[in-house]
Amino acid sequence: MKNLIFLVIFFNINLWCIEKCGFDKPELDQLRTLSNCTNLIMQKNYLSPGGNFLIHFDTTGIESPDLTDLNFDNIPDYINEVATVADSSYKLLIEKMNFKDGANGSDDITDIFVIELGQSGAYGWARPIGCNDSCIEIDNDYLDSGYLTQGLDAMRVTLLHEFFHVVQFDYRCGTGGNSYFYELSSTWIEDLGYPDINDYINF
Repeated sequence: MKNLIFLVIFFNINLWCIEKCGFDKPELDQLRTLSNCTNLIMQKNYLSPGGNFLIHFDTTGIESPDLTDLNFDNIPDYINEVATVADSSYKLLIEKMNFKDGANGSDDITDIFVIELGQSGAYGWARPIGCNDSCIEIDNDYLDSGYLTQGLDAMRVTLLHEFFHVVQFDYRCGTGGNSYFYELSSTWIEDLGYPDINDYINF
């Protein structure tokens, strides 16, 4: 009976990872190849107020987020919100919980790429670059019908989840056979950071 319970939990965790991170969609392989952080060039970037994240985004074309700028700082409000969530994630994981800074390269800055993922159904992913660097890719609005949680709430839990993967990469180069633990703990972090956003229940 214990083995059966373990198998049910194990497969549910891996199914959640597959759906949330988009790994059940082979058509994403080419998208991942094209946007692997080392060759993705975007039109603008914005350093978060905390100085730990560089957010890359476009202002024209399919990758562009909503360009509404209600505070007139020449940065789209969506990008400002991404920066706020990123800095908040850093405070939770690094300053409060005392994890390592994350695999963020020689500049100690984590790169976040805001791109169009909605057509794919993937929420986002963290991509290791060798053993000492990585980046995060998230959707530019989370408004497509494929997202079970939409808008800023989806962005918040996704960005926190993916940044925890960046932290995990700093402890071990590659997930090995432990991807289930990476996903389980990143789901726990979502609930810790945003207890009122229960996106994971959808999975």
